Amino acid sequence: MAHIYKTMKIWSLALIALLIALPAFAQETVDVSFVFNAATVYANVNPTDWQINLNGNIKGQGAPESGDATFIGGETLGWGSAGTAILNHVGGDYWKATYQMYKGDTLLYKFRISTDGGINQDDYEFQPSENPSGWGTRGLIAVNDTMVTTEFFNNVNHEGISESERSTVVSTRPFVSDADSLTIWFRVNVGRLVQEQKFDPAVHQVGVRGVPAFIGNPDDWSSAGFYLSQETKPSYVSANSPDVFYSGALKLHRDSVTAGDEFRFQYVPEMGEVVGWEDDGDRNVVIPANDTTFQYAFHSRQAPSTETLYTSNVEFRVNTQMLEALGLFSSQLDEVQFRGGPNGWGGAAMDFDSESRDFNYLLSSWVHAEAATIGFKYYISYDESRQDVNSANYIQAVEVDVDFGYEEPANSGGSDRVFTLGTEQAQSVGVTNFNDISLASVIQQDMSVTLEIDMNPAITASTPFNPATDSVYLRIESKVLAFTQKKLDDGYDWIHGGSLFDNALTPSEIEFLRFIPVAGETNVYRLTLDLKAPFVNDFGYIIGFGSAISEVGLTYNGGGFGPGRRYYQFIDPISVEDGGINPLLGQVFDVTWPESVTLDRVSWKQEDLPFETQPNYAVLADVSEPVNNLPTSFKLEQNYPNPFNPTTNIAFNIPTASQVTLEVYNMLGQRVATLLNRQLSAGSHLVPFSAANLGSGIYIYRLTAGNFVDTRRMTLIK
Repeated sequence: MAHIYKTMKIWSLALIALLIALPAFAQETVDVSFVFNAATVYANVNPTDWQINLNGNIKGQGAPESGDATFIGGETLGWGSAGTAILNHVGGDYWKATYQMYKGDTLLYKFRISTDGGINQDDYEFQPSENPSGWGTRGLIAVNDTMVTTEFFNNVNHEGISESERSTVVSTRPFVSDADSLTIWFRVNVGRLVQEQKFDPAVHQVGVRGVPAFIGNPDDWSSAGFYLSQETKPSYVSANSPDVFYSGALKLHRDSVTAGDEFRFQYVPEMGEVVGWEDDGDRNVVIPANDTTFQYAFHSRQAPSTETLYTSNVEFRVNTQMLEALGLFSSQLDEVQFRGGPNGWGGAAMDFDSESRDFNYLLSSWVHAEAATIGFKYYISYDESRQDVNSANYIQAVEVDVDFGYEEPANSGGSDRVFTLGTEQAQSVGVTNFNDISLASVIQQDMSVTLEIDMNPAITASTPFNPATDSVYLRIESKVLAFTQKKLDDGYDWIHGGSLFDNALTPSEIEFLRFIPVAGETNVYRLTLDLKAPFVNDFGYIIGFGSAISEVGLTYNGGGFGPGRRYYQFIDPISVEDGGINPLLGQVFDVTWPESVTLDRVSWKQEDLPFETQPNYAVLADVSEPVNNLPTSFKLEQNYPNPFNPTTNIAFNIPTASQVTLEVYNMLGQRVATLLNRQLSAGSHLVPFSAANLGSGIYIYRLTAGNFVDTRRMTLIK
């Protein structure tokens, strides 16, 4: 026995020595890479607001003695929300991460999705048979360097369901791949349409329409290529969540498509005969090489609102007497349309009220948040006979420029009108004049008008003005003014916009719009126009310099669509008297105009051009009762848009003529901009603000008008 014991002892010592001499298998490491796809998460997952964690535990050499498990690289796991094994967003629905493990260890894991103040949820339990450890989690054994097949969040909650009732396999993939097909998963959130009561999931459906070669719908996109299914809201989502998701897979035979090609499509809610085309047009995407999901999209790029919503009927009214006085419109023949807001820019006909002589439109049952804003314009749609030279309704100006179209509201610098909503069910924007030009603004006498421009700032512009070689030209942007001056005595046409310069063959054709140097002043130019009655007091224009008759053309300032896109100046009357109430025209004024006028000199700017507002004839005539719904109280509106980058608009109302100061401050109380410091007439005013030279952050803007002072906050995000 002693001999056997001695022999065993020798063998044991030898085995221990051998194990010490051999490299430890458990100390070998492998890389394990994970790809997570968020397409099955019932939320608007994005890299700005969301975080994806890997939660779990490790069995084997890397198992923790106490506390949470840790990968070799130091990333912590655990089953809470404090782990540091965070995946990185790599585009679309996809998130990736690679971690080091000891070879042979077992990883038990789930994915955790989280967002501040919102969802904080792990995968629901899996079938124990799906995990090598026998637990209700995901699992793997780290044998070699591994790229785990793309995984999707598990929305299936088995809590309270017996194991015998569960399916044998729980698949988290939203679609099945086929070897001969390219599968693309489409997904859209129509929650905003549901909030606005424009879509009812119980009776309506969502289709996909696009390029026929890919989507499979008719050439005219008259019906959907395929339909999406409404997703079931999981239990981790609040019952009050405004999100309503539809999704589905499109399979394309691989022989019929080429990766890298582009195709267009729209998510189209179908509500009986009404088709909810997306407001912002088609979506352009590239055909992928492999099966994929297209990240969720909001229908018409409109996310559901998280605020309290109100339903309102909003009335819009516009007066066209100015156009009728100029012979450019007939309320009995032509049409005025309301465009913008929730209707989009397709146009809705307005009704004519023969008693008030206004066109009106009622935006019915509009669902909106408190203080929501709407951008809109009025639009002239002419009768076809206006372009028929043989018709008594023929207007030459309309024939030459058939799209008189959108108005250019002078008091907002030619940009969209903006209305801020309250919470009332019935609301009214009030009556305004087309282009903000009233009947009183029509001038019934010939007049000489002089404009002056200081070009010194243009010398250091990005495209510099050269006084030695460049000419300076006036480019008329006011359509109404240009229309009234068609076919001057010298035979040259006034045309708004740049086509007059683009089509000119000789300098003489545009000579009447060229400024000349002012004697005794450096780089100051003057232009005198002899206007023929009737015309309006509204001058909307930009400045061009260079050689108009060349391949290079002119360099213009202004542009864009917001306030500051062009200069606006107005001829002020000498006197205004109350003309009383006319049964057909309403309040009228007796206006005396000068025989000639020189408008205030302006300086050249590249953008954010200053603009004046129309004279208030009621104030000038000292009419006690307000006309055209003048505001009855001071009010500073929230800027729009907000947040913004880098431009926004600030609107305010003043019921009486006041010295107005509008300033912007940073959060340290330092003034960073003065937008206004001058006398303004009573009315609604809109001032543009560009923060191109400021950094991201919160700013305060303050309005001072007489004894009225008010401030609001705005957020700049770059």
